Amino acid sequence: MSLFSIVSNALVKRIFMMKSDTSVLFQKISAKMPFNQARKAATLCVAVFFSVVFVGCGCDCCHEDCENEGNYSESGTIEHKLAGGGYYSLILSNEGKVYAAGYNRYSALGMGDNIGRISFEEVSYLRDKNIAAIVASLYSSFAISNESKVYTAGFNDCGQLGLGDYAKRNAFTEILDLRGKNIVDIVAGDRHSLVLFGNAKVYTAGLNLEGQLGLGDNETRIVFTEVTDLNDKNITAIAAGTQHSLVISNDGKVYVTGHNRHGGLGLGDNNERNVFTEVTSLRGANITAAAAGSDYTLVLSANGTVYATGYNDAGQLGLGDYAERNVFTEVTSLRDKNITAIAVGHYHSLAFSGNGTVYAAGYNMFGQLGLGDNDNRTEFTEVTDLNDKNITTIAAGATHTLALSANGTIYVVGENQEGQLGLGFAANHNTFVEVTLP
Repeated sequence: MSLFSIVSNALVKRIFMMKSDTSVLFQKISAKMPFNQARKAATLCVAVFFSVVFVGCGCDCCHEDCENEGNYSESGTIEHKLAGGGYYSLILSNEGKVYAAGYNRYSALGMGDNIGRISFEEVSYLRDKNIAAIVASLYSSFAISNESKVYTAGFNDCGQLGLGDYAKRNAFTEILDLRGKNIVDIVAGDRHSLVLFGNAKVYTAGLNLEGQLGLGDNETRIVFTEVTDLNDKNITAIAAGTQHSLVISNDGKVYVTGHNRHGGLGLGDNNERNVFTEVTSLRGANITAAAAGSDYTLVLSANGTVYATGYNDAGQLGLGDYAERNVFTEVTSLRDKNITAIAVGHYHSLAFSGNGTVYAAGYNMFGQLGLGDNDNRTEFTEVTDLNDKNITTIAAGATHTLALSANGTIYVVGENQEGQLGLGFAANHNTFVEVTLP
């Protein structure tokens, strides 16, 4: 196979759609060509597409304006049983055990090493910790106990773990600063994190080059820092995208901050913010939940209406086209569908209705929409494969999707080159497959 063919088939789509870092690019290429050629191909791609590729993985990222992979957070109280990260997955069983599979170079699995898994394994470091919720981001993970203790593992190059330093953790470590704080929720973007306390206060940590921490400046924080501007807003929900953040108040107002190059903040322009700013176009819509991906955002109102804004190169906004928006626009393909939950991956979006029906839109190169093919969708399309499964929970990773049924069965679909589906082998799937926990 020629170098051109490998680059065009295995990389160009992924670069434009996923902005992968050099290490992941190299892994994808090296499976298809000798080491020296693979290194040259990865270098070539980074050089040619530098404007959209994140290069490197050290703390230098905290001091440069880089485009990173994004994820994958949705707002709400502690109910997270499934979590999809950047090429890895976490699952929380009804017994409180946490299982992990997939990419682990940066130790996001919290297993005490950096060895990837292609099957789900229990995270022994969280055993007997009475875990109630799990959260996954690009390469960092969090777990919250019923006693409101927070544990974290993985990549920490910008202080996103909130531990007071930049050191990676290969095993789940308690964030002592958060002990006894009555944690309601925690969400994580690429390299930043938000915590919501029971007293409605919001704290943020990590990368802040785009103002995503909402602290009025662009300085990175390595400990969770209170966002005092929100103290009178009575915040009830939080969400994090690649480099932007959202919070929702108890009266349904939405406040946003951070990266806005593609209109992901929905403020009617493309200017970044470093303080949380109200989205006035949504005033009166009574927003209850949000999900943020790579430069785009979905929000859900109390009456089930979904609005979308931001980047749309794969149709991930579900608006029937590929045009980006910088104001929140109703997703009419979901009108009257009684949507009760939303989730997003890197460039694919999911919506869940009260009757258990799942809808999907956006990027589908790896089959992550679960529609039996690899074609993108610009409108939300019913995932009929799940119609008889009595689904209660959905979650999205970078390029894969997870679903949980009422009887506890877990279904997975999408990219699996790093074993993130936990099936015991590395092959992509475009239809949902049942996964078995040990």
